[in-house]
Amino acid sequence: MLWPNDVWATFKRLLKRAGLRSDIRIHDLRHAMASFWLAHGVPVKVVSERLGHANISITLQIYGHLLPNMQEQAAADMEAMFLGGTIHTSSTRTVVTHETQDTRDND
Repeated sequence: MLWPNDVWATFKRLLKRAGLRSDIRIHDLRHAMASFWLAHGVPVKVVSERLGHANISITLQIYGHLLPNMQEQAAADMEAMFLGGTIHTSSTRTVVTHETQDTRDND
């Protein structure tokens, strides 16, 4: 059986061993994980469910500020779809490249 005081003491020892600040709370790990997921493209609905929020609006109220690049991402995806580009996705941004065809007459 897990006792809260044992979990807390173990957590504090792990923080010290890792060289981290001693004021980090276990709950802070929850926020860090949610932030990491959202920054790496995990859908908000999935993050909301993993956190156990009653609905997605709770997740968006808390973490919505982490999603400013979603509009840019959606626009880049649409641009690639319509212009035949390639979508290169990284953890923080999308780069759309377009292959151009040489339409000049080579005669």
